[in-house]
Amino acid sequence: MLAIVRPERASIPLDSRSTVIRASLLDAVAIGEAVAQATAVIHVAGAVRGATAGDFSTVNVEGVRVMRDAIRTHGPELPLLLMSSLAATFPELSEYSASKRAGENLITAESWLHWTAIRPPAVYGPGDKELRLLLNLLRHGLIIIPGNPGQRLSFIHVSDLAAACVHWLAHHQTLTHRVFTIDDGRPDGYDWPAIVGEVCERRLLKVVIPPGLLRVLGTVNGWVADRLNRAPMLSPGKVRELMNPSWVARDTEGTREYSAATGWHPEWQLGHGVRHTFSQPA
Repeated sequence: MLAIVRPERASIPLDSRSTVIRASLLDAVAIGEAVAQATAVIHVAGAVRGATAGDFSTVNVEGVRVMRDAIRTHGPELPLLLMSSLAATFPELSEYSASKRAGENLITAESWLHWTAIRPPAVYGPGDKELRLLLNLLRHGLIIIPGNPGQRLSFIHVSDLAAACVHWLAHHQTLTHRVFTIDDGRPDGYDWPAIVGEVCERRLLKVVIPPGLLRVLGTVNGWVADRLNRAPMLSPGKVRELMNPSWVARDTEGTREYSAATGWHPEWQLGHGVRHTFSQPA
């Protein structure tokens, strides 16, 4: 297996049989050389933090463009799995979601390309940095609901998502030109009471951050991050994502269809998955 890793990334655990190529996502020469040696391509690179639309598009759009063009030149028959995001379903919400849809559009418009796209919802598990703090607070009974108590959410454990990629390798011929939103298999996702019931080990305190305060925090955080030249996690766009009433699949094929086509089935429900996450090193 060839693994293209960005130069700035620290060492990541890979199978000892893997060959690591350190290259920028925009390094067309290095990407092309890697593609020329491949039998299939799984593109999982993504940017989830940024201060401007350009911060997201460099990775989520231009990175996909370079990979698409490398396949066109060096292996037009290669199958491509693009790891997108459920956020691509709502491109109007934020710079991030717009960039994920734009990246998808670069491949879905190409009839010659043997593509499949997966839109996972919130991904968690060992190594996660974005959800870990919130899940840890939930485990200990501090329930922080950002803005929308009626929100519904879907989740997927990183091990299930990795397994879905492995199953794609064996079944990609039947998955060409299809977009799937896969999750942990819970119909209609979770509302906040269900999340609390799955994750909380003891209930102590529930805090709902009002929408107005959340918007102010997003604006201030974005301003400060811009002055410090940092990529904020809480930005005005992220606030709109947090306020979205449903982060549950719509308008694409889902977990059931993907399971039927590949034999893959999610194994980690939220409660079990969170307990496993916190039993592993951070």
